[in-house]
Amino acid sequence: MVPCKTPNCSTDARLLVRFQRGSACRPRETSDRPARPARWVLSAVLVCIGGTGCQLSLWTVDLGTKLSATQPVVANGEPALGQTADAVAPGSAPGETASAKLQQLYEQAAQRYAQIDDYVCRFRRREVLANGKVCEDMVMLRVRKQPLSLRFTWPKGSADEGREVVYVQGRFNNQLVVRTGKGDLLAGLRVELAPDSPRASANTRRSFLQAGVGYLIEALGEALREQQKGSYRYGRIHYLGRQTRAESATPLECLLQEIPPGLEKYLPRGGKRYFYLATDSRLPEFGLPVLVITLDENEREVEYYCFDRFSINIGLRDEDFDPDRLWQKDDDRPKPPKQ
Repeated sequence: MVPCKTPNCSTDARLLVRFQRGSACRPRETSDRPARPARWVLSAVLVCIGGTGCQLSLWTVDLGTKLSATQPVVANGEPALGQTADAVAPGSAPGETASAKLQQLYEQAAQRYAQIDDYVCRFRRREVLANGKVCEDMVMLRVRKQPLSLRFTWPKGSADEGREVVYVQGRFNNQLVVRTGKGDLLAGLRVELAPDSPRASANTRRSFLQAGVGYLIEALGEALREQQKGSYRYGRIHYLGRQTRAESATPLECLLQEIPPGLEKYLPRGGKRYFYLATDSRLPEFGLPVLVITLDENEREVEYYCFDRFSINIGLRDEDFDPDRLWQKDDDRPKPPKQ
């Protein structure tokens, strides 16, 4: 990242400008498909205090437009079909099989991620819970690989401005440290929760610790290794070729995982998971999975995860994941020495 020359401009301020304005992952300027009406929903965390303690729950706030979710399609509008292990990979060089293309894309993602020490991006999540409730979030996500450090920030100007969740492996008793925002019942309240506790996972299908592209790459790699050994306990992985999505200005490489029944808690009858990998070599997220969509056995979307507006290797430090420093009151901050 080029240092900012604007006086009194902090790294976080520059990142926030990129988060709010700049986007490499954006709707295409032109499209051969008709626009679809949509609306955005952003989830808010409501902290309830009672005899049972503190619990994180989610409610929705209407913010305008919502991304449409569709099954991947090819140019003729028909549903994209998976390829067999020895089929020729669509759009590939003559003789290149789908299995070889799968391995190449995974290795590219793993090698790219190995070059990254930390990153900041916008993370959009939409999930359907077991009770049918739809939960959505849009946050700024900061990730540091060593030690594993995560920080979720609801952006300035949102209804939940001020809310943050921090996790650092080996610190704060390995707890999630939460600060409530202005959209919560009580703003500025600090709460600590175990990542796997029912209260922390009450309104999500996954743990906070599974957020980020690193987890997606590991999961994809494990499934591919099993497939190469002739085992399909994680389901079959197919290469679908490049797909056009409204979230990206350029087509994305698309992989399909057929999830067998009983593999995942929230997909008891199985389903399908589509991994979309960035193809624009000019972007910092080139080669990484930037969009994941999961459908249940009825082709209903139940998971939607989108990562965009990346800044990588910006030098995130311990201070960037320290709630005691991040959330101290202005009056408690160290004063600069008088001149």
